[in-house]
Amino acid sequence: SFFRKALQINPRRIPARKNLATVLWFGGHKKESVEIFGALEKEIPSDQVPPLYLGLHAFEQKDFPKASSFFQRAGSLASGNPEVIPVLIETDLAVGRFDSAKRLVEGRLAALSQAPRSPEEVSQDYRWLAEAQDGLKSPDAAYRAYEQAIEHGPDLEDNYLALGVFAIDHANNAFARSALSRGLQHHPNSPKLAMQMGLTWAVEGNFDKAREFFDSAIREDPHWVLPVLAAGIAYLQAGDPKAAAAVFGRARELAPDDYRSYYLRATAMGRSNPGPAERTEMIADLRQAVALNPRQARVRTALGQALISSDAPSAEAQLREALRIDPAEPSALYQLALLSRRQGKTAED
Repeated sequence: SFFRKALQINPRRIPARKNLATVLWFGGHKKESVEIFGALEKEIPSDQVPPLYLGLHAFEQKDFPKASSFFQRAGSLASGNPEVIPVLIETDLAVGRFDSAKRLVEGRLAALSQAPRSPEEVSQDYRWLAEAQDGLKSPDAAYRAYEQAIEHGPDLEDNYLALGVFAIDHANNAFARSALSRGLQHHPNSPKLAMQMGLTWAVEGNFDKAREFFDSAIREDPHWVLPVLAAGIAYLQAGDPKAAAAVFGRARELAPDDYRSYYLRATAMGRSNPGPAERTEMIADLRQAVALNPRQARVRTALGQALISSDAPSAEAQLREALRIDPAEPSALYQLALLSRRQGKTAED
């Protein structure tokens, strides 16, 4: 209230505006705070305070490129603040500034003797370090960092998950299963570890084994849609589209706002020689998927293809919109060529 009174006397007073914006930020009025900092950032471009808070706001919005740009302009006000450094590390990793992330993590680890932290925090540092090393094309150093994370937090589920994902990314599924098995010894009821274990089998084409772990993840967390989707894809890959469609139907009930369940259910139904009634269901699912995520070119392509099969006049519009989103979408190009030929547009064909 005092800062507002000061601004009533002199609305252009920079220190009062900075302080008001800061108090608003910590008071939970971030929208107004960001508006003030946004204006100040243009008026005092060399001041480090506005870009710091604008960077924090961009980070909260998961706009990592914008956050990174602001944090670099905030300089030492960001990099010298222990409370902000974890945000800087995550931002650097998200935008590929792996050298910067590595330096920041190593600085935190070097300070452990002066400022001890919890096993969870130290393990997180080593996981960040591993991610940075992997980004710098040093997988051996990344592996050592993951093992150090486990050494500092042998009971922490996230350490085994991270090592398992790292191994999967490097196509070492046997080692991934070994790491995840170690985690399951500590957390036998973990849906996340079971989910990752299922993925290690799925990428090798063992869909029966994969479904065992996906089903385990579903039992442990019946409200988590991801293992349900994974189980449906495993049925689809194994050549059982009817079972896949039924599973995707369950996913649709679990997460009615997730476009993937509608799209995948329609895809599964399309592989089961659908009749007119099933095609109507497919089109309804695909329309809902488009409504939930209108920027997915492949979903619009699938809708266009389904509409072609039903002789619907709106098929062309969906295919052209898919190509506007992704001009190189091959299925949309192929389906549009077939439609053009059917319509006698041989030059366009």
